[in-house]
Amino acid sequence: LRFGNFLNESATNSPVNVVILSGTAKPSKTSKQFMKVCSDRGIECHVINVNNARIKKVYNGHVIEDIANNVKVSIDPNTTAIVPRRGVINNSHTISVMKALEDARYFCVNTLDSILACENKFTTCEIMESHDLPVPKFALVPDEKSLDAALESVGGKFPIVMKLLSGSQGIGVSLVDSYSSLKSVYQTIKKLNPTSEILLQEKIDSDFDLRIQVLVKKLNALDP
Repeated sequence: LRFGNFLNESATNSPVNVVILSGTAKPSKTSKQFMKVCSDRGIECHVINVNNARIKKVYNGHVIEDIANNVKVSIDPNTTAIVPRRGVINNSHTISVMKALEDARYFCVNTLDSILACENKFTTCEIMESHDLPVPKFALVPDEKSLDAALESVGGKFPIVMKLLSGSQGIGVSLVDSYSSLKSVYQTIKKLNPTSEILLQEKIDSDFDLRIQVLVKKLNALDP
């Protein structure tokens, strides 16, 4: 919605272009879909591997370059829409590229803060709960000694859901049906990666999976 509004509003003034910031060398399926939509509407679209990206300030905007793939694109905050993918939070460099674009007031779908929040399931739950949105009971497990308290916080009944804080498409999610399994799965995860953080959630019975798009009111990145 925000993306479409920007294109429609900007197109009435001057030609617009779209820059997709990807964390991979080859365009993903989603990036290709964006490119097709832009092509169908006669809009210039480029995919930049954000891991190789460099930004240079010029008179009427910036030049963003993918140095590994020899891609160089002139961009302007008034006519360029930035579509960041998950790769913009890969490391300090990719985050700095995204932050530089936001600081220059480019129209970014989505923002760096929103991507970082969505990447962390505990943070996502906290934000939703703070805005009075219903969420399953949840608890962060900082260490094995905290398992009992975390279990009590989510209702104390099995089955429960155990998640890694980062991940998508069900990867890193376990359905645990007993206390012995809870300890076993937790110990296995920590053995494989001692730095992993674990989230417990109460299990909500459902016959389907919900995928929800969150839209915000800020449609013009150039507004104060």
